[in-house]
Amino acid sequence: MNETLASFVPMLGRALLHFLWQGAVIGVVAALLLRALRDARRPHARYAVACLALLACALAPLLDIAWQLAAARHAVLPVVVAPAMAALPALGDTTQALARAWYFDDALPAIVALWASGACVLLLRMAAGVW
Repeated sequence: MNETLASFVPMLGRALLHFLWQGAVIGVVAALLLRALRDARRPHARYAVACLALLACALAPLLDIAWQLAAARHAVLPVVVAPAMAALPALGDTTQALARAWYFDDALPAIVALWASGACVLLLRMAAGVW
């Protein structure tokens, strides 16, 4: 169980990071469509666009995780960057520090923990509002 969770946390973290740009693209497309449909007589088309955008926002991380699982099954996804950085010749402390700052796999557990705690707080807030 612990091994499964340890492999799922980086996948979830990557899906959350990918959703930053995916959600922005979905939002821009939805905004453009809503702007184009603003003069429509009936609001059904605007409502459908908004609902499809929300559905796309819910499905994007799930599809990303499914893609990562399928890629891991075919051994395409694991790209190991840390040993490659360790094998680099001494380029100077600053260059290696900057190169390691862009390596997100070490920060993925913290990103997932922050996301989960934020989701729990918002769930508790909603539950308190319902109660």
